[in-house]
Amino acid sequence: MIFAVVPAKRLDLAKGRLSPPFSPGFRRGLAKAMLHDVLAALRSCSNVSRIILVTSDPELEVIGHGHGAVSCSVDADAGYSAAAAAGCKEAERLGGEQALIVPGDLPRLDARSLDRLAGLARITDKALVVPSRDGQGTNALLVRPATWRQFCFGPESYRRHLACAAEAGIEIATADEPRIALDIDQPCDLRDLQGYPASGVTGEFLGASMEFCAFLERQAASAEQGELCR
Repeated sequence: MIFAVVPAKRLDLAKGRLSPPFSPGFRRGLAKAMLHDVLAALRSCSNVSRIILVTSDPELEVIGHGHGAVSCSVDADAGYSAAAAAGCKEAERLGGEQALIVPGDLPRLDARSLDRLAGLARITDKALVVPSRDGQGTNALLVRPATWRQFCFGPESYRRHLACAAEAGIEIATADEPRIALDIDQPCDLRDLQGYPASGVTGEFLGASMEFCAFLERQAASAEQGELCR
């Protein structure tokens, strides 16, 4: 059984690297919209038996419950790695054989990408990592909670997770999943999302946002001068 673990920052801290140019209200709304879509994709995947939302934010817990997720509380100042470890421990306690750690900011995540990961895990019987599109971060990590003990999220986490697996004697494979590789951390990510339009709640939120529309207009004007993401 695969249990999904979704660490999610408090909304007042979410998407801080989008400022500037985006306001706190926009960042808060975007974080909630993307979490809705990530949880919906996980819930629609037949290979995911349960979803564990790891957060200290009551508002996000309500969103999680609406998608059938189990809440796992962490300290307000817990980092992503600590939250992933707490969720993984909870997955093991609840009987999960594998834990799939994914962030709540993957606007293009879908059930087919998740099913491919699950199928690859069955074939290889290895831990799996999906790097971010720049090849530096970790956008998904599928592990066995009983054996995986160290999470290394943050700068260069893809390389560090490979090293952690090697040190522990755990076989790990890299999976290329474009829909998982695009996360939203910086303004450039939102600009590039236009080439792969988001649907669901995220698409509705962006489509209705005058702030986002103004950002795209500035990007178009800057492109003519050879400048982007300002």
